[in-house]
Amino acid sequence: MNQPSPKFSSAQSTLRRLRQSTAIRLLRHRVKQAAQWIILILSISFMGIALWRGSGELQTLNWQACLNAGLLSFFLYLVSLLLQALLWTDIINRLAQTSPSWHDIEIFCQAHLARRIPGAVWYLAGRTLFYQDRGIAPVTTLLSSVIEWAFQLWTAVIVYVSVSYKPAFIAMVYGLSIAALGTFLALKKVYVDGILRSKHLSNWLYAILSLLNLRIIVLWLSTSCACWVIAGTILHLVVTAVSTASHYPQLSWATSIGISSFSNGFSQLMSFTGGWGIREVTLTVLFRPYLPTSLGAAVAVFVRILYVAGDLVWGGGLWFLSHQLAGQVTQDLPPDLNSH
Repeated sequence: MNQPSPKFSSAQSTLRRLRQSTAIRLLRHRVKQAAQWIILILSISFMGIALWRGSGELQTLNWQACLNAGLLSFFLYLVSLLLQALLWTDIINRLAQTSPSWHDIEIFCQAHLARRIPGAVWYLAGRTLFYQDRGIAPVTTLLSSVIEWAFQLWTAVIVYVSVSYKPAFIAMVYGLSIAALGTFLALKKVYVDGILRSKHLSNWLYAILSLLNLRIIVLWLSTSCACWVIAGTILHLVVTAVSTASHYPQLSWATSIGISSFSNGFSQLMSFTGGWGIREVTLTVLFRPYLPTSLGAAVAVFVRILYVAGDLVWGGGLWFLSHQLAGQVTQDLPPDLNSH
């Protein structure tokens, strides 16, 4: 009986390993999807039960005062959205070594709307495809997104700690931040400025060290911190309206910023769920020392509605404006540049 040739056996083995690898990746993807939807369903269920059990307390709210607070918060959200757009534009253009344009704002708004879909894959895939059309490699876009995510998480911790009134905690976080900046500057001095050039340094790490400096990092930190402070102010306006109408003690502005930074930072850390439900449940739990569960859930849902409305109105309007201006700039270019 003829035995299969070694080449045929090797091909069969390679095909078998490929099928196994594909099956494993598909299984992981399905497990991740299932986890995302389970978290989403549990979060919505928790919020629904909390609101249903406290329906009597919700009926005592002064909805006119809540709407007034919501209207002011709605305009504050525009400031936050503009700062986020400018932060992203600076990050992607520095890493891609390109000039900022209205296309960056347009892409930011498109991807930002996709953030509301459960699962970060839609958000990242959209950004990657849009920038790939502009000639920017996917790895550059993904690296820029990771840096943006890291700065948002880092600054959420900084803002939370800054209003915590815990000196030891403040000293630890600020000390670690200063140490991280010092390490970055030392590596930049060693590997980029010529003291010791290492061939073993990865390309992406070398790119970050060579393209960034202390001034840029501080600027990004300040911008991201400002976004978290605005988010905390939005929460403070809403929770003040709710607690005043229900005759509960008002939260201080610092406390509201701390609760907002913690819940948003935790949602950022769990961003694989798309943020749906995680922030609302966290807010409701953090409000328990100050408000009944039903009122805490009502504040969380109200803030969620504000964010979604802000993304649709301000994000959609900013996308339309940037799309029109980007198209106008493209039309004004000479024919030889317009073709690129």
